Amino acid sequence: MKSPLKATVNCIYLNVLLLEDNTTEAKLIQDLLSQTNNIQVELTRVRLVSQAIQLLHKNTFDVILLDLSLPDSQGLDTISRFKEYGLNTPIVVLTACQDQELAIQAIQAGAQDYLVKGKVCGELLIRSLRYAAQRQMSLEALRLSEEKYRSVVNNIKEVIFQTDVNGNWTFLNPAWKEITGFSVGASLGTPISNYIYPDDRPRNLVVFRTLIEGKKGDCRYQIRYLTNSGRFRWLEVQARLTFAPDRTISGTTGTLNDITEEKLAQEALRQSEARERQKAKELELALYEIKRTESQLVQNEKMISLGQLVAGVAHEINNPIGFIYSNITPASEYAADLLHLIELYQRQYPNPPREIQEEIEAIDLNFVKEDFPQLLMSMREGANRIQEIVISLRNFSHLDKAEKKTVDLHAGIDTTLMILKHRLKKQYNRQAIQVVKEYGQIPMVKCYPGQINQVFMNIFSNAIDALVKRLEDDSFLIPSIRIRTGLSDCKTAVIIGISDNGYGIPSAVKQRLFDPFFTTKAVGSGSGLGLSISQSIIVEKHQGELECNSHPGRGTEFVIKLPLYPGNS
Repeated sequence: MKSPLKATVNCIYLNVLLLEDNTTEAKLIQDLLSQTNNIQVELTRVRLVSQAIQLLHKNTFDVILLDLSLPDSQGLDTISRFKEYGLNTPIVVLTACQDQELAIQAIQAGAQDYLVKGKVCGELLIRSLRYAAQRQMSLEALRLSEEKYRSVVNNIKEVIFQTDVNGNWTFLNPAWKEITGFSVGASLGTPISNYIYPDDRPRNLVVFRTLIEGKKGDCRYQIRYLTNSGRFRWLEVQARLTFAPDRTISGTTGTLNDITEEKLAQEALRQSEARERQKAKELELALYEIKRTESQLVQNEKMISLGQLVAGVAHEINNPIGFIYSNITPASEYAADLLHLIELYQRQYPNPPREIQEEIEAIDLNFVKEDFPQLLMSMREGANRIQEIVISLRNFSHLDKAEKKTVDLHAGIDTTLMILKHRLKKQYNRQAIQVVKEYGQIPMVKCYPGQINQVFMNIFSNAIDALVKRLEDDSFLIPSIRIRTGLSDCKTAVIIGISDNGYGIPSAVKQRLFDPFFTTKAVGSGSGLGLSISQSIIVEKHQGELECNSHPGRGTEFVIKLPLYPGNS
């Protein structure tokens, strides 16, 4: 195979790859190409695009002459397939389709020229092929020149490097010494591996071999480089292949970007997150110990009074809560400092190359920056939730000193439903839960409104949980919560019934439904105090009644009875 556009005094040699499945047409084209005396065409013909691609990986051609209608490719896809494989050999289209719009599209897709069979002579065809090859060579030379210039000018703060196929440095800019401390002169001609952190050398060798063997055209990865002081720095490597004029692989070129500060900031964030999670775990263990202690007291019949239990719970919880609160604020400040450090680093490099920006997105730096403050916020909310549990325990044991007020119970129900609206509406995996209100004529009721609303919240939440669980098995179920209100037969009490069409409650569970800390939910999904506290609010605080009517397979109803004249027999 002769060199591209090799010329002598009297003759020019042109290597042409012809893609034509029609033997007659191929013969005509060969005849056309033999009509000139001063250009010698070496023609290689294949019938399939796949065959052409295989040849182009092994041989060098000056130009590709192809038909747009081939057995394994049709239309503009024929041109696109060459581009997909990174083949830059110029393409001239010679087809039977005389379509001006198609010709324009072919040029836009990457073809150098568009010719119609039967409309060109041998001289015109050869001139088109020759000009296509010359244009491609000029464009490639210009591209390489501009690429090297942009690399030096735009990335001067990063290490710009070149290597040979053996992995030895052939070019390093001054940034190499600034980052690693090694002089450029002493480093040139030495192996890359001499400067890689020992544990990372095998991985770097695998990546380099993948490039040099032509399995990949470029790569991006992060690795540790040694410094002259004996330490190491994290560098982001972006490398691609370089080619000799004969298109053989000559080595690699790319940049080394120092990301050490970014790595340190990420590690600090991870460690801080781990510390906060450990604190949360310690708090969870403290709560578990409280529950275990309560269980032992019940089993040994040593529970003296509910008030003592509340005092013990409050005492045990106050310590971890104080621990959490005392650490959340400095942890938030540390996080803000670390995030500010990352922002300062990014300001120093406001316009990184596209490859660097893509890598930042790939390692989810923005997610870490956004997630950690949210983690601290969630821990603060968790501590607040524990305080709410303490308040609920106080309500449960007559520690609430609030005064009774005359209120509209319907308004309390509606307010509670509004708070739970996000749980009632349609979710990605289930339909919305319908709420059916059958409000009767009831008077204003004197009660502790906050506590009554808490009862509504507990019952509604349990109903929603039951419906969600059943929907997991029965997607055709129309989930609903029905609320009915009215007066008792003797007009001395308000009756509120809240029912759902979930699975219902087994009799064994129903017997313990109002026991403190009893729950059938997964660990972390419930405290087991909701219904126990609700019963305390209705029965002890309001001299009312709270009962559960459940039929397994048909649903559950909680009935609240609030006397209008508490204290009267």
